[in-house]
Amino acid sequence: MAYSQSPPLVPKEWRTGEANTSGGHARDPHAQSDQRIGIQPKKPSIHAHSSSLTDDWAASSRPSIGRRMFRTLTRFFIAVLIGVGAMLAWQSYGGAAREMMVARVPTLDWLLPVSATKPPVVAVTPPASAQQLESLASNLDSVRRSVEQLAAKQEQMVQNIATLQAVEEDIR
Repeated sequence: MAYSQSPPLVPKEWRTGEANTSGGHARDPHAQSDQRIGIQPKKPSIHAHSSSLTDDWAASSRPSIGRRMFRTLTRFFIAVLIGVGAMLAWQSYGGAAREMMVARVPTLDWLLPVSATKPPVVAVTPPASAQQLESLASNLDSVRRSVEQLAAKQEQMVQNIATLQAVEEDIR
């Protein structure tokens, strides 16, 4: 047979549904071989496995090796990124973080690394001069006098309220 275009993909018997000439009954499409490409079609079958039901379930519920490797690598890279971020943050803010930790929990001071660039912080007050002490003392005296005046005025108000209440009861 010579074709001017591409050959048909389905034999003529399959397209028209003609009866088989040798047996007188309808031709089985699964039994037909495609002689042009040399393939024998196979009938679909249900395979019964000899393994147990749990083995089949375990094999089917498990992700593929590629997927498991991808998940493992993803988790590893996330852990590495968290570690790198923590290291960079400690380099940037380590001194302040150490001081905060020591201030809150002094017993953990030995766990935290000592910075080689900065000496440990020691609470030292600069020496106060006599003039600064005198000015603080005079300010303290003036505040004490103001508090005494307020207390005296409060006592006077309490007495005034008591007299007003007594006058009010007399009027009734």
